[in-house]
Amino acid sequence: MYQKLRSLRKLYLSCYDFTYSNLMESLNERVINIGSLEKRPSGLSVFLSLSFVLLVVVGVGFGLGLLYGQIKANEPEKAVLKKTSTVSAQKDGSKFFIDRNYNYQITIPESWALTEKQEAVPGIILQSKNSSVELWVGVEQPPIFSKEHQEAIEVTNKVKIKINSQEVQLTEYVYKAGNYLSSVIIKAKNAHPKVTLWLKGINKETYETAKGVVQSFKFL
Repeated sequence: MYQKLRSLRKLYLSCYDFTYSNLMESLNERVINIGSLEKRPSGLSVFLSLSFVLLVVVGVGFGLGLLYGQIKANEPEKAVLKKTSTVSAQKDGSKFFIDRNYNYQITIPESWALTEKQEAVPGIILQSKNSSVELWVGVEQPPIFSKEHQEAIEVTNKVKIKINSQEVQLTEYVYKAGNYLSSVIIKAKNAHPKVTLWLKGINKETYETAKGVVQSFKFL
């Protein structure tokens, strides 16, 4: 009887071991099979992702373009004037300068140098070795002297002269050293801009030459 019970117990244990081992193998296979499955994106998800990226790129580009347009719109407009000035020689040994932008003309001796100003205020500088004329268009530019400069001036004269067929007042400064400086302002009139002229000479003779240049100024 005892032997039969032992035999039954062994048979039971064998069956249990076999069943348990088969069950565990089956579970391991399922775990392995589940873990080895790869999740592959569908065609629809790929299309949606690419569409989203494209929309973001287009949106950023549109925003940058709009911002650039606003910046350009807020920039101050720059006045661009086409250079239409000319210098022509005359038979009498002089030459005249014409500025078509501001419609004026001035005559200078042939030997004088002419420089057009590359500044915010347009104008020209005319000069020889001993005298000069400086011209500004659109502004009043009276000379401002330091105390030391004022002390060097001997006499200040107010002189009436004719420029552009009208009488204007010339302020003349005569220095103790014998040189001259004068300034004159031509008021704006009939669509012509105001003009300031300075003239200098190291002595009376060269100063008179510069004064003749100033008096040759006229609007076209």
